[in-house]
Amino acid sequence: MKCNRTAAVVSFALALNACSDPKAANKGNFEQALESYFEQTRGPACIRIGTSNPPFPATLADQGAWGGEQIRAIADAGLANATAATTKSTSYTSDGPVGDVPAKRYELNDLGKKFYQERTINGAMGKVSLHELCFGIPRLVAIDSFTEPADMMGYRISKVTYRYRIDEVPQWVSTEAIRKTFPQIAARTDKEQSETTTFVLTSSGWAHESVALH
Repeated sequence: MKCNRTAAVVSFALALNACSDPKAANKGNFEQALESYFEQTRGPACIRIGTSNPPFPATLADQGAWGGEQIRAIADAGLANATAATTKSTSYTSDGPVGDVPAKRYELNDLGKKFYQERTINGAMGKVSLHELCFGIPRLVAIDSFTEPADMMGYRISKVTYRYRIDEVPQWVSTEAIRKTFPQIAARTDKEQSETTTFVLTSSGWAHESVALH
């Protein structure tokens, strides 16, 4: 009986040590690494609305302005203000250029500025400026599975499949203009998302590949 009790204590101690070991491949460690990645690296869920040049302010002709659907949808959702203006037309008649035509000038309002961000990434041709509309915060739901750790190119890795949802979704996301013009936002906020990514074992434990290999 004493032997069985001792064996049980030893088994519990070994299990506890495995759970507290940050280098062990288990759901607890992967959950901790993912939550850290979401909070410190990944940031909010966003969609790109422009590169190089900021999309706002913008002046668009009332008729025939190509490529202004996103800007108008953002204004219709209450994130930008539109004021009457004029702009030069690119059209020509037999008498020459059409000249000034009615237009609207769109500028982000205070609400829109809360959800708009600019950031710079390294592209194939150098630094690229991104202009994004953010619509919520990713939150981990669960780790579904992970592969047995294996060595690859000098690193110890594991492929982790997990589910997450977008929390703190603002009301403007549900407007018809946004759902029609940005279907990607609706697809990501209407249900949980699943991803599989690589985790790398570092000296301090497991980390998302974008963090470990940065």
